[in-house]
This record gives sequence, C-alpha cells and structure tokens, in this order.
Amino acid sequence: MFQRMRENLVLDPIPIKPAGKSAAEPTAAPVISPQKSNSSEVEEQRKKLREEREKSRQKELEETVPETEEVKLQREKTFLEDAQYDYTDGLKDALEKGVNIEVQDEEGNTALIIAAEFGNKKAVGILLKLKCKKNVKNKKRETALYRASAGNFHDVVRSLLKAKVKVDSYDKERRTPLMIASMMGYGDIADELIKGGADVNHMDKTKKTALVLAAYSGFVGPATSLLDAGSFVDSPDQFGWTPLMLAAYNNQGEMTRLLLDRGANPAMVSSRGKTAFDLATEAGAAGALEELKKGAGKAVIKPLKVSKKEQEEEEEEEPKEKKEKKAKKKDADAGGEKEEKKEKKEKKLKKKGSPETDRNAFLSFLLCWSANPLTCLGIK
Repeated sequence: MFQRMRENLVLDPIPIKPAGKSAAEPTAAPVISPQKSNSSEVEEQRKKLREEREKSRQKELEETVPETEEVKLQREKTFLEDAQYDYTDGLKDALEKGVNIEVQDEEGNTALIIAAEFGNKKAVGILLKLKCKKNVKNKKRETALYRASAGNFHDVVRSLLKAKVKVDSYDKERRTPLMIASMMGYGDIADELIKGGADVNHMDKTKKTALVLAAYSGFVGPATSLLDAGSFVDSPDQFGWTPLMLAAYNNQGEMTRLLLDRGANPAMVSSRGKTAFDLATEAGAAGALEELKKGAGKAVIKPLKVSKKEQEEEEEEEPKEKKEKKAKKKDADAGGEKEEKKEKKEKKLKKKGSPETDRNAFLSFLLCWSANPLTCLGIK
C-alpha cells in the first residue's frame, strides 16, 4: 500500500563457522542494528504529512466525493498512513466515514500495529479507546506489543499492557516481546513486560529463553531482571549451550561473572561435550576465562545428556527394584495371612475342644448315668 520506514532488526543469530568447528552450533552473538524510527528527520516528515492531511481534510469537508471502490481503498490507505504519522484527527474522520478499524496493509499490519511500531502513543491510545482488536498478528505473527517492544517504545508498551494485551504472544520463531527486548538490551521494556506477567522461561523454536538471548548479546541489565524474576540460569538451547557458555564464548566478562554469581554451573557440557571453559579457551576469550577461573570452585559435574547405555540400564533397574518391592510385600502379606489363619484355628479348637477331651467327657457321663441317672442329670 505505501512505503514505510521499518526497523532493520536481525532477530536470528548468524553463525560464523571458524576453522575446526561444527556449523550446527552457535558461534557468535546476533547482529542487531535497529534504526530509530523516532528520529528528527522522521518527526519532520510526520509534521509535513499532518499539515498536508489537514488541508486535504478541510477540502474533503467542503466537497462531496462519490463513494466508489477506488475512494474506499484510498481512505483505507490514508487511514493506515495517519496511524504511521500519529495524525489522530485523520484517524477519527476515516472511522466516521466508515473505514474498517481492522483494515490491514499488504504485510498484515493493522493501524494499531503500525502506530505501535512507530511509537505513536496518541494514535495507539485513540485506537484502543475505539475498541480495536488488541492481539491481531501480521503475516510474521507479530502483534502491536511485539513491535512496540522491538522499537523500545516504553510508553506504548505500558499503554498496551494496561489494555490487557496478551503479553506472551509470539512470532513465527516463537519469540515473545520479552525475548526480543532482552536480546536487544532494552532493560526498561523487559522490566515492564516482566511486571505485566511475561513468562521468563518461555522457549523459542531452538529452545532459547530470554536469558539465553540476553547472554548471547551480552546485555547484563535485562539478564539481571530475568534472573530476579526466576529465569533458569542453566537452561540450555537445542545445542546444549547454556547462557554461561554463550557469554564465555563471546568474551562477555561481566555477563559471565553475573551468571556465576547467580549459581550458573561451569561444569555443564554442551551436546559436543564442551564446557564454558573449553569454549572460552577455543575463542581466546581472556576476560571470560579469568571470571571462569574465579568461579571454578563452584563447579558441579552435571552433564546435560545421559548416554544411551546408562539410560537403558536405569530403565532395566527401575522395574527390577519395583518387582523386588512387590515380591517382598506379597510375602509379608502372605505370612501375615497364614499367621492369622493359624490363630483363628487355635481359638476355634479351644472353644470346641479336642477329640480326645470330648471322648473322655462322654465316658464319664456314661459311668455317671449307669450309677445314678438322676444325679448325672443334676436331680437330687
């Protein structure tokens, strides 16, 4: 529909394969080069467009324009441009003339997503007040909150959270606004999202958490907030790389120290059996190595993966132990039952009397009867 300036964000890590390394594992911090959309140049463009739109608006009010399909499309295009340049009067006029508040551009962006992407607090406020859909996603599955977080627009993020948007809505890579803010080092945005209930341990498609991304990029501020909020310090990605390994490999000394202070285990190994110390040594990361040496006493051997043989042995041992417990219980129950039956039989015999006792009693009765029947019967 129209040309818009967007932030040039490289959200995915770009591995650089050094000699002797597997291309499957991450080897470098992600390249992030955001272009601020709220620069003086852009603000000047906004001002000019608002002036032009005000003139055209006054002209439209004076003239009666036939409602053709072409006019309708032009109004929708203008409506989205007004969201981009924070022209709230134009937004209201367009809506009064019947423009659908949920109209989307060719990339699937609604007016709310566009306004949030460019940090237009007034336009966002108007659109929210007019009950637009708050959690609509564009073709990249990005919401207004996601774009505002990626652009580091604190006021817009706060307004959206106040409007109860979904804080953990994720894009095609399953990355949430918190993960983007953490990766880009936007500490204030990360804090706002955490306060809004964001899941600090959510994983993307490659099992990276917000803390993994913050450590990857070396941003201590967001990492500290994530750890304070309960982020798992040793959470590994799909290659078994923990935040500490990534920080050590990229020679992030301050991040390495923070993670060690928060209990990160320097003895954990990646899927290739490498510890943080091994990776830092390979990369020649002197600062990180120094921090790892200081924290060497904290090491606890805790491999990430158990071998197939050990797993099979564990699976065999577990049923065996269960069988033994079951057999012991069965024997104990059987023994108790036998003892109980024996006691019952003895009680019954005592009550009834033994065969020999019964025979002697009968003979005594016969002798008594032959001598004096009346006495035997107890009659005097």
